[in-house]
Amino acid sequence: MKTLPLKLILISTIILSLPSCSDASEIENRGLVIVLGIDKSSKIGDYGENNFVVTALLPDVSGISGNSENKKSIITAEGETLTTAISNADRKTSKSLYYGHAKAVVFGNSLLNDPEMLKEATDALERNRNLSRRLTILAADGNAEDIVNSDPTEESLLGIYITNFFKDNTNAANLTVSQNLEDFISNIRTNGNAILPIITSEDGAPKIGGAYVAGADGWLFDSQTRGVLWIRGLGKSAVLQAEIIADELPNGVKVTFTTAKSNGKVRFTENSDNNGLVCRINVTAEGSVSEYSLFEEDVSSIDLLEILETKFEDIIADDIISLADCLLGETKTDALSFREMLRKFNWNLYKKYAENDEDWKDAFPNIELEIYTDVRITNTGAVK
Repeated sequence: MKTLPLKLILISTIILSLPSCSDASEIENRGLVIVLGIDKSSKIGDYGENNFVVTALLPDVSGISGNSENKKSIITAEGETLTTAISNADRKTSKSLYYGHAKAVVFGNSLLNDPEMLKEATDALERNRNLSRRLTILAADGNAEDIVNSDPTEESLLGIYITNFFKDNTNAANLTVSQNLEDFISNIRTNGNAILPIITSEDGAPKIGGAYVAGADGWLFDSQTRGVLWIRGLGKSAVLQAEIIADELPNGVKVTFTTAKSNGKVRFTENSDNNGLVCRINVTAEGSVSEYSLFEEDVSSIDLLEILETKFEDIIADDIISLADCLLGETKTDALSFREMLRKFNWNLYKKYAENDEDWKDAFPNIELEIYTDVRITNTGAVK
């Protein structure tokens, strides 16, 4: 039963690839790469030190149809440049490797920690016209090769697992972000960094969760990842827990809040002294409360709903503050593209504080934050 959707996908991709019937023999000779892993070599290879290592995942059509036990094939190659490594991979198979239906590119951690190699890889991906600009970019917690070799427990192939994971917009529930190739290229070109979803291999199976700041070697905590999602208005399905303690509730009440929808807005102004930037972040969230500990006290005299909303507003603000401490303070990384926001929406402030690299280097870590949060609990059916 699990193989049927994959068969349909493969048939569809082949049909879509056919310009005419006369090209059928050419299609049969293509190797469809659905996931590409890119690592930095840990050894000195034939081309010298700091080589690129690519790992390509291809579906084995004969295995999917039941004629073979293998449902995938893996090709690994090395080269001094990413383009050379991809070319060397092509030489390892009788089929011509085709990347037009690739679902994801996974970067190994060692490559992400090398800014120059990361820029080289970004340039090569940008120049590869076969790659869809909508494919997913992920950061491996370790080597990309290990991720590409992992086997999902439900879906037949890694590329299908990644596609299905992000299809249902479960980023907040799984505490991760999404990043496609087009935005990744833009972020690396503009800021030198990008926030990527993390993919790991646990007991040979892939798992997506968490966020990583490529270009700054920054591993975000759960609260910081939520901060990214709040600011981007992607907090849907986020789950927060708070404990309410008041005079009327001496034993405390633990309450869970699940977000149904959220919105985030960022605006910039100048401080009162006209010598620095102020970033105003507005986040609104609506959702329901559930799963709280029962208590005996009579709470009819207090506005429990208002207390809960205020508590969850504070948690959202703390998430954003934690993220800001990481980006503005520890890493000094403009991973949220504040500079680009200024260029697009406030040209005068951009000219004064961000047009020149040195001016932005001074202005960015000194940005003042004003955070406004508004939580509305729209469903209290579970509260008794």
